[in-house]
Amino acid sequence: MSALRSTCLFKRILFNKGTSIKCDFYDNTRSITNFRYFYRPDTLRSPLGLCACVFFRRSTDRLFHSRSVIYNNSVTSDSNVNSEKGDEKKSKWKKYGEYFMWFTLASFSAGCVYGAYILGLPPTDPEGNVVEDEFGKGFSIRRSVATFKIKKQEMEEPSRKKLLPEPLQPPFVQPPYTLVMEITGILVKPEWTIKNGWRFKKRPGVDYFLQAVGPPLFETVVYTSETGMNAVPVIHSLDQQGHVMYKLYRDATWYDGKDHVKDLSYLNRDLNKVIMIDCKSKSVKLQRNNAFVLKEWDGDENDTALFDLASFLQTLAHSKIEDVRTVLEYYMQFDDPIAKFRENQLLLQEEQERQRQEQEKPKQKSPFDFAKSFRKR
Repeated sequence: MSALRSTCLFKRILFNKGTSIKCDFYDNTRSITNFRYFYRPDTLRSPLGLCACVFFRRSTDRLFHSRSVIYNNSVTSDSNVNSEKGDEKKSKWKKYGEYFMWFTLASFSAGCVYGAYILGLPPTDPEGNVVEDEFGKGFSIRRSVATFKIKKQEMEEPSRKKLLPEPLQPPFVQPPYTLVMEITGILVKPEWTIKNGWRFKKRPGVDYFLQAVGPPLFETVVYTSETGMNAVPVIHSLDQQGHVMYKLYRDATWYDGKDHVKDLSYLNRDLNKVIMIDCKSKSVKLQRNNAFVLKEWDGDENDTALFDLASFLQTLAHSKIEDVRTVLEYYMQFDDPIAKFRENQLLLQEEQERQRQEQEKPKQKSPFDFAKSFRKR
């Protein structure tokens, strides 16, 4: 009650002496600490009122400041605790990451050392006896390096020097041309679904194409960059009639570090009569003039490219061209060689139709034909 009386007394003094006052009420509580006085003197009189205002303002400011300090300290302490917990978790996972990194590095180093040791061991005969070579009978670092180079060369180069056997001799019929083709992107399209996994979608016209270009027109060879494990079941499902004569897989390609490149010089065939069908320019860069590069099939069910391609190859084979590279070089200068072939076919049909009409057109008789008949007699 004394605090409330003093508050009323100071309010009366302030109002009587020409000063102004502001009060803020919090939660409608009548307490001395709920008043904040702002003294704006209009005159130099009433020093008692001035002292009262200064006293109460300082007391309330100290109270509010102490409350804010306590609140800020509590918030800061909570944030510090949370940050310390987060730092502990981060440091924990950081340690695990470092352990995993060192474990991986140690495993890789141990594997390299063991591999070098295995490559450096001397060769043995079928009975298990050590065979002495140029590096001696024991372990040798130089043998490890030499063996590593040989293994690397075996992985990069084709598996054998002659990928195809010698051409057939009479009485067997050897087709005059060799057709080398990729299956992925040309005959089938790989697709993946959650339900079925990886599957190969068959392109429209595959059966007709294989039958049209098979022997005796072409010696058909599948030369794919797929592994034999993936390609063998696909080829067997596509070629149930046995039109494909030979099959070559990834081990028969060059590996340049990025792509599997097909080298036709290993085929054991005359390159003047070899045609290679593919959808990747990088795969045929060694013999670009022998390549007929098509657009990769996008899975369209209404695609007719294989029908047009079969017609093109049949026309080329029946023309009995000595060097197919001249024809392929001409068509490969266009963005869509199949479309250009269709255009040329239409022009050829129009020309043949025009010649046929001229031959069937009746010849008009001239008045001199009657006189010529008497002269002949």
